[in-house]
Amino acid sequence: MATYIGPQSLLDHDALVASLQQADRQRGGLEHARVHASGAGMRGVLFISGMDSDAARIYCRDLFEQAVLGAPELTGWSLAHCDVLPIA
Repeated sequence: MATYIGPQSLLDHDALVASLQQADRQRGGLEHARVHASGAGMRGVLFISGMDSDAARIYCRDLFEQAVLGAPELTGWSLAHCDVLPIA
């Protein structure tokens, strides 16, 4: 699970999902992304395949950084929290 913070203007969550998918195209570890946007920021869950917990956490951080670098509409956004959720 990840929490993103950024400018006061609300960002369309689809823009973040599309940027994450674009950043993942070459690596292919992202299976699915769910993002909820509100006035307080955005929260997302990224489903990563084929990695242990530590590798998945690093991958998610790198993926977000690449997404922000590749999308002008994400300027000013940053990753506030990233943690692995246990699979039940």
